[in-house]
Order: sequence, then structure tokens, then C-alpha cells
Amino acid sequence: MKSRDIRRKKLTFYLSGACIFCMLFFRLAKHSFSIGTTPRTVFAYLATYFVIPCVLAWYVIDWWQCKSDLPDDPRSCHRCGFSLEGLPDQGICPECGHIYDLRD
Repeated sequence: MKSRDIRRKKLTFYLSGACIFCMLFFRLAKHSFSIGTTPRTVFAYLATYFVIPCVLAWYVIDWWQCKSDLPDDPRSCHRCGFSLEGLPDQGICPECGHIYDLRD
């Protein structure tokens, strides 16, 4: 998969999340202000029950997508995907410093 396609998928994911967040935020704010709560209560509610879990979910999904984008080549670093062609079967990856052993 090309990096342009990956960036497009991530951008679509983040923009849709931002739109959903804005809609929920304004809906909750409108409802909360109509029943007499303070803005501090609304923001505390949003941060606790919506923003923090969404941010954590985005980081997990982003990490998972990046991990699945690594090549399946047996002569590549398992951590960063750097090609180890021409290097010995044991050593340290010059890209990320991970110790590799290609004999396993």
C-alpha cells in the first residue's frame, strides 16, 4: 500500500472523528446549558468520558496501522522495517538500534 493511500485513510479517520466530536460537543453543551449546568462541568464531562478515550483509541489505531505497514521481508528489521540486505545475520539495526538475529 502506498504511503499516500495510508495518509489519505488516516486523514479521513481523523476528520470524521473531529466532526463527530464537534457534533457531540455542541449537542451536549446545548443540553447542559438548558438545564443550568456550568461550562466547567460540561468540559470536565467531555474530557473524562469522551476526549481522553477517543485520543487513546486514535493512538492505538494509528500504532496498529503503522505496525501492519511494516514489510514481511525476512531480511528486514522487525521493529522499523529497515532492509538488512548486505548486513550480517546478527547485529544492530543501523536505523533504529534494535538487536536483530536473522538466523531464528
